[in-house]
Amino acid sequence: MLVRILFPLSLFLYIALSAVLLVGPFWQQAGIPLSADVELHLHRSAAVQRAFEQGVYWPRWFPTVYNGLGAPTFHHYSPGLYWLVGAIHWAGIRLDLALKVVLTAAFVLSGLGVYAWLRRTFSLEAGLAGVSLFLAQTYIFREIYLYGDYPQFLAILLLPVCLWAFTALHWHSGVRNWIAAVVSLAGLVFSHNLTTMVGAGVLGLYWVMLAAGHRKLDGLLRCVAAALLAALLSAAFWLPALADVQHVRIDNLQRGFFHFSNHFLKLHDLFAVPPLYLDSRAGNQPIPHDFGIAPSLAVAAGLVTAFFFTSRKTFRVWSMAGSLFALAMLTLTVSASAQFWETIPGLDLIQYPYRFLPIATLGALPAAAVAIDVWPTARRWCPALVLVLTSTLLSFPFLFPAHISPLVSAPNLTAEDTRMYERTSGVWGMSGGNEFLPQGADWDMITERIPGSNVTSLTWRSPHEALAIPPKPSLSTQAEQILLRLHFHPAWSTRDRAVLTRGASGLVQVTGRREPTEPIEIYWEGTGWQHWGERLSLLGLVASLAGLSILAFRRGRRSGWRQRRESRHRGDPFAAPHSSPLAPGALVTCLLALVVARFVLDRFDGGPFLLHSPPGELAFEVEGQPTTLGAPADSHITLLGWNLISGGMPQPGDTVVVRLYWQPRGSINKELHSFLHLYTPSLQRSWAVTQNHFPGHTHVTKWDEGKYYVDTFRLTIPVDAPPITYSLVAGMVSPAGERLKVPGAEDGMQRLGLLTVAPSQTGFLQQERAEILARAATTDGLRLQGYDLMPDPGGPILRLFWETDDVVGGDWTTYIHLHDFQGELVAQFDGPALAGFNPTSQWQTRALYIDRRQLNLPPELRPGRYLFRIGLYDFNSGERLPFRPDSDDQDNFDNGQLLVPLTIPDRKSNPGTGAGG
Repeated sequence: MLVRILFPLSLFLYIALSAVLLVGPFWQQAGIPLSADVELHLHRSAAVQRAFEQGVYWPRWFPTVYNGLGAPTFHHYSPGLYWLVGAIHWAGIRLDLALKVVLTAAFVLSGLGVYAWLRRTFSLEAGLAGVSLFLAQTYIFREIYLYGDYPQFLAILLLPVCLWAFTALHWHSGVRNWIAAVVSLAGLVFSHNLTTMVGAGVLGLYWVMLAAGHRKLDGLLRCVAAALLAALLSAAFWLPALADVQHVRIDNLQRGFFHFSNHFLKLHDLFAVPPLYLDSRAGNQPIPHDFGIAPSLAVAAGLVTAFFFTSRKTFRVWSMAGSLFALAMLTLTVSASAQFWETIPGLDLIQYPYRFLPIATLGALPAAAVAIDVWPTARRWCPALVLVLTSTLLSFPFLFPAHISPLVSAPNLTAEDTRMYERTSGVWGMSGGNEFLPQGADWDMITERIPGSNVTSLTWRSPHEALAIPPKPSLSTQAEQILLRLHFHPAWSTRDRAVLTRGASGLVQVTGRREPTEPIEIYWEGTGWQHWGERLSLLGLVASLAGLSILAFRRGRRSGWRQRRESRHRGDPFAAPHSSPLAPGALVTCLLALVVARFVLDRFDGGPFLLHSPPGELAFEVEGQPTTLGAPADSHITLLGWNLISGGMPQPGDTVVVRLYWQPRGSINKELHSFLHLYTPSLQRSWAVTQNHFPGHTHVTKWDEGKYYVDTFRLTIPVDAPPITYSLVAGMVSPAGERLKVPGAEDGMQRLGLLTVAPSQTGFLQQERAEILARAATTDGLRLQGYDLMPDPGGPILRLFWETDDVVGGDWTTYIHLHDFQGELVAQFDGPALAGFNPTSQWQTRALYIDRRQLNLPPELRPGRYLFRIGLYDFNSGERLPFRPDSDDQDNFDNGQLLVPLTIPDRKSNPGTGAGG
């Protein structure tokens, strides 16, 4: 009896202590850590709360954004977090405090979900250790303190709850299990769209594993049925959110900064050691994108245990499945998985490969549990304790309030606050990618660069209802046509059933009114897909209630947990192992000691985990000398220094990580973006460019002049960039393109240092390959792989793929002669490879070199078919180096020259320069 009381008590005490330890700093200071996304979510939550007050409990339109023109934000973005925060704020709680309440409750619920999921198969020690392993991962702190993507954070915390609920339903068809499975999965859908996409795949694989491992077909059918019910219940959201995307610019999330190729991680990123100390003068802390030492050890221990230390088939399956799943998810975060991202439909919408890091941690949980449970019962608490200490101690530097800076305090946000935030921050639409901006919208109208004198304003009664007073007709206007100050969306309608169409600048145009002089009442009628989704949700609700009623009537009140306890005494091979009576006390005592230690260290300003950089300086080594940017009458920012984080000598196609340290000099009164270029001063050309719209993950206008800000760049080197030594240059630029002045530099770019790019590898590991294979050797160690000829408005782009078999003795120049089909020479483009930066005699052996050239064709060329003849020669002697084609590539060569056909299309029917044969 005592054990039955102490075990549940120890569980709840352990979860409570975990929350105090890991989320305590979130509560110790007033406000929310300021990050790039936190203010967006606060403004959205405030908009939902205002909608509640106006009687709309599911606002699909956000009328305040885009300078009052509006967007269907909540029609496409999961509204779950905003509902919860808005409801608590509506009850009279501060907005920022309401957000803290929701996230803390989700944190506790997630801990219970992890424990309950693992406890079905493993011991109590494994369950408690799994709680620390999941909740103390670096990704959690990055979302809380740095990125502020709280809807995604909420969805990640709900994933273990879904796994527990569906595991329980797989084993027993109880009423509570059905409710838990359906509600948890529907809650996941309403929490975050993209995490739901990933979570659906994870749950599907998990159900297949359960069915295959335990041969319970009825359990698999129950899981599928619950998933269908959850899909029906949430159809009112996901069906129109997916089906109506053609009305918004969702493709913005698949290009530019948001393209997945810009955010792959390196292996040293995944397995990096987190910082052991942070700086009190840093305005933001650089939290790494790492998998974590504790999950890595768990995966390794699980694999070793499966092969050498367990004969129990169930444990071996769990350990292997969990470890391999974790490794598969980690593979999706690195560039080697680019082919998967390009071919799997919808995967590119995930945008950031590192979003799979917490998913990989889910796989590490059963691997860690197996590694713990192979120990004897009496000593099982020892590996569990090691895992708890490893997980929590490595997160200790992030557990002090002095590190959470700056903070944003938001007791309440009005519609006017949202409009003002848009104007001052430049974050139009409360979204980074403007993915919810309606099609046809005009930025000149949004930013008021064009007059809107002929546009009729609206008076909003709620997010779904507005009133417009039409102008009095005059000789210069037509009373039957009215242009409303509102972005067009097919969900809008009018009470008198007037015709609404997309008018000028993407605004709503009203025609066909019955009473031209009467006020126009516009309301959100919804789209056809929205109505179908609502019908399906109603059907799902009816089906769920009917099914649960029948199930409750037939099965009575018998509990699945009681059935599990009874089966353990009958020798169930899948029952969870027994636990040591000492384990709960040992683990709870350990966590209690860590909580006390954190509070004691916090009294001494962070103790050993905190540095104190002097004003205007840094307490650690950086490259470069401090340089202040800005004109006398402009904002002033000092670049204190920089570091190359990625290390080594990168190759074309690699991503280098550069960290800049900015110090504001006084208040900054305008929004600024930071940039980093891979630059060649001799040509004044940038070969690669990256820009941070929120340097240090926040707006520069919010920077504290007493702190410095860590600005991390990920610069991807183009695959066809010459392998030479480049200059790294950086600076600050306004949204209008005006750069802050740099002392001694007229171009507004601060020279940081040099970066040497090594040649790419050839063979199996070669990243970029020629589209047209044309293989040929030479007598001087050069070998041609093939070429690309790509159309471009400035002239076709030719890329020649060279590899070196041996040392190249001469400095060869490439000649490119264009002939018409009568054999007459009409143009030529001679020059050294790689723009002359790296002579062929200096090329390394067994390396790849891609020579990219833009061929500016003569404008007088007539349409027709032409032929490039390409070869090599010595510039001083005129001696040619002929190609010796491979036996299967003879057709691409003639007289030792590469032949490349070109077609010039008729510019009247097809403007632009064509390429190809």
